[in-house]
Amino acid sequence: KYWFIQNVYDSNSGTLRFRAGNDAWTNGINALVMKRTGISSVTSYFENGNVGIGTTGPGSPLHIFRSASQALLEIQDDRNDVGTPGIYLNKSRLGGAAAVNDNIGTIYFAFLDSTAAAFTGARIDAYADNVTNTTEAGHLRFYTATAGTLSERMRILGNGNVGIGTT
Repeated sequence: KYWFIQNVYDSNSGTLRFRAGNDAWTNGINALVMKRTGISSVTSYFENGNVGIGTTGPGSPLHIFRSASQALLEIQDDRNDVGTPGIYLNKSRLGGAAAVNDNIGTIYFAFLDSTAAAFTGARIDAYADNVTNTTEAGHLRFYTATAGTLSERMRILGNGNVGIGTT
């Protein structure tokens, strides 16, 4: 395989596209794009495709694969203040407010079973209970699996009440 480098310039931005030799020059898949708008704004992305780190067949917008025993993902905050590293899940609807009862975030804990099929062994969901400014509320649901079935086991309500074995 061979690669082409395409430089596209207009009066508002400059774009540098790296594309495999057998792909068309028009927007499509398989191109790494670096685009500059203004003096200091640079964006890098893949056109119409998923990004894979450690995999050649990414199955989601960001797919990270690792077969070694080191950490898969590390987030480090090295600022000289009280900042904290974290993961931020943010639910909106077309740029507007989330709705009551929206699932606002999920963490899946999965593994391959004896047939090499992916199975979710545990899950944590977050839900919006109230989306009105100054009265926002939400709750967490915890799920675990037994005998091949994932079921809710615990819920923590926005007021701090905890239900175990009941919804």
